[in-house]
Amino acid sequence: MAYGLKLLAPVLVLWMLSMALLRQMFRGVLSAAEFKSGAGVILICTVVEFLSVRAGIFMITSMVALVICQRMLGGDLKAKLATYWIAVFLFPPLQASIPGLGDINRLIVLDHFRIAGLVLLLPSAFTLTFERREKRPANWAMDIAIFAYPVVHILLQLQSATLSAILRATTELVLDLGLPYYVMTRGVRTWEELRSLLRMTLLACMFAASVAFLEAALQKNIYSDLEWVYGMRWSLTHTLMRAGMNRVQAMTPEPIIFALQILLTMGLWAGVAAVDCRKSVNRLVALMLAVAMFLTWSRGPWFGAIIFGMALLAVTRLSPRIFGILLVAALVGAVGLKAGGADENIMALLKGVFGSSREESGSIEYRNRLLDTALALIKQSPWTGVPNYAAGMQDLVQGEGIIDLVNAYLTVMLESGAIGLVLFVAPFIVALSQILRALRAAASDPEARPQLLLLRAFAALIVGVMATIFTTSVFERVPFILLLTLVVPSMVLGFIRRSEGQKKRGSWGNAPVSPAMAYQPSSAR
Repeated sequence: MAYGLKLLAPVLVLWMLSMALLRQMFRGVLSAAEFKSGAGVILICTVVEFLSVRAGIFMITSMVALVICQRMLGGDLKAKLATYWIAVFLFPPLQASIPGLGDINRLIVLDHFRIAGLVLLLPSAFTLTFERREKRPANWAMDIAIFAYPVVHILLQLQSATLSAILRATTELVLDLGLPYYVMTRGVRTWEELRSLLRMTLLACMFAASVAFLEAALQKNIYSDLEWVYGMRWSLTHTLMRAGMNRVQAMTPEPIIFALQILLTMGLWAGVAAVDCRKSVNRLVALMLAVAMFLTWSRGPWFGAIIFGMALLAVTRLSPRIFGILLVAALVGAVGLKAGGADENIMALLKGVFGSSREESGSIEYRNRLLDTALALIKQSPWTGVPNYAAGMQDLVQGEGIIDLVNAYLTVMLESGAIGLVLFVAPFIVALSQILRALRAAASDPEARPQLLLLRAFAALIVGVMATIFTTSVFERVPFILLLTLVVPSMVLGFIRRSEGQKKRGSWGNAPVSPAMAYQPSSAR
């Protein structure tokens, strides 16, 4: 515990300094009482993760802390969801395996994602199932798209995996995806509730981003040193250096995941906070997040952040139809460059820009070799994946003895083929198409302006995230980042449709519906 206290001390100083700055940034975004509660929750989560000493103790103390935190935020469903997402983005990736019986080695691995889900969301899911409340407008296309790939992926394992492995994978799917998706989409009934919980989540993500400055100043990965406290390893790499600088990673297992979390923070700020802040504050936040992103020294997320910025500018300035055409043209152009053999020129350009050292050039070359090798294997079994594909990729084994599949799309195709890839990208395509249709339909509605601003920000975020996961695998908190990126616009679209339906009913009855009434459930009127 002594070393945990030593590590906690600079983080507490950072918490005090960052909260003083964030208090000014969040004026007009969160009330003084909401900010105070959010800052308290962040402090409790931070103290718990540094002083729990053992993984088993952490699981117990985190359960107690989560119950206290959700009560601090109000104790309602919105508070539970906000606490859940705060835990997702602030807790380190500690795990505790529950042993099995007989031939079953383990029942399930518990991590902070599943602990938070069981404590906060499972009771709410049961309540929602049996509670009679006004139904939200269904988005069955997104419901099906979200679950299609993981379900098919499990079905494809039936031929080779044991029954216990299939049951474990199904349970993990329910806890990691089904539970948060169900409670979010069926529990949050108003735009104000959604915006409130997203702003509280944003506060936690901004604090996480500020850790980048502490680690850069100390040239030390503070949260990774907790491995010595807990006696377990979760960092996927040892401390990395680029250009003589430490690569920051905060409470994530590697810098590229932290960079992706910062990209999500950019999207959240643009979607739910920027409209209520002065231009000077927005510029300061943009600078802060850009520097935090830079300090990760993760070139894939750098590229994704640039794509996000360009997409946000385009979706704001151009018509939705033109924006959609540009996206399709960019995708076709990228595929055409690869098919035409222009990737060698692109690799040379990337080495010239990013490959200032032999190690950095080697990282770029490795990704190109991975792409060529994986595509050659996929041609052997293009539809349902390549059995035992690792045997054909032994020339890509890294120093840690692993094959680093730093491309989510290639990983999906190797495991599930073209069928899996189509299902994997389906939620992104569905979300983008629905957002662009809503932007066209509601462009002239002044009452829907806050929702449209969020939809534009998340359209850009989806594009940026899709570009970023071309350079990383989908693991640890990445699936939760993808889930939040997709579920939020889906819910906002439902609110817009409900508002439009209420306005139509009001006009038929010669009784106009006010904006405040449009976003209230019938039980509250």
